[in-house]
Amino acid sequence: MQAAGGKVSMKTISLILLTLAASAIVVTGCGEEDRYKEERKPEPSINRTQAPPPQTSTPAPAVAPTNTPALAPTVAPAATPVIALTATPTATSAPAASAPTPPHVFTGTATRNGAAVPNGTPVTAWIDNVQVPGASVLVIDDRYTLLLGQPGGVAYAGKTVRFKVGNSDATQSQPWEQGGATVLNLTATGTN
Repeated sequence: MQAAGGKVSMKTISLILLTLAASAIVVTGCGEEDRYKEERKPEPSINRTQAPPPQTSTPAPAVAPTNTPALAPTVAPAATPVIALTATPTATSAPAASAPTPPHVFTGTATRNGAAVPNGTPVTAWIDNVQVPGASVLVIDDRYTLLLGQPGGVAYAGKTVRFKVGNSDATQSQPWEQGGATVLNLTATGTN
């Protein structure tokens, strides 16, 4: 973990760990609930107010002799042809689903022109002069926390992440690291 200008507080570390845990729950928790549902069978109802019906004795039925049926000859079925297979099919496996790459978490303060920015000011992340999809958060109480994950098919390892506070470029940047956690206090200059 890196700290810009000093020590990292326990509050900041707790915030980062909670954010990582929440992202892991969201990533791993999607679509699994149906697997564990069980069918519920209704319980039989018991009517405790009715007494069972009284049993009565029934006389035994009279047995009468019957004629023995004559046996009819049966026809044997014709032989079924057997088809010989010449090729042996080979089982193929579906590609294994890869686990999502852990994001890099950035957290810290956000200021513009030396003053704290108002609540609701967006902080965005940019790589190769393109805004990273989904990498936008709002400042709350002078702080931001941004989870910067890799979309499928994109590799960010080692690429420089630049930030904007509102529409103003922050002077700080940081290389993206899988599973990284960085305290980065952003300072920007400009009007918005």
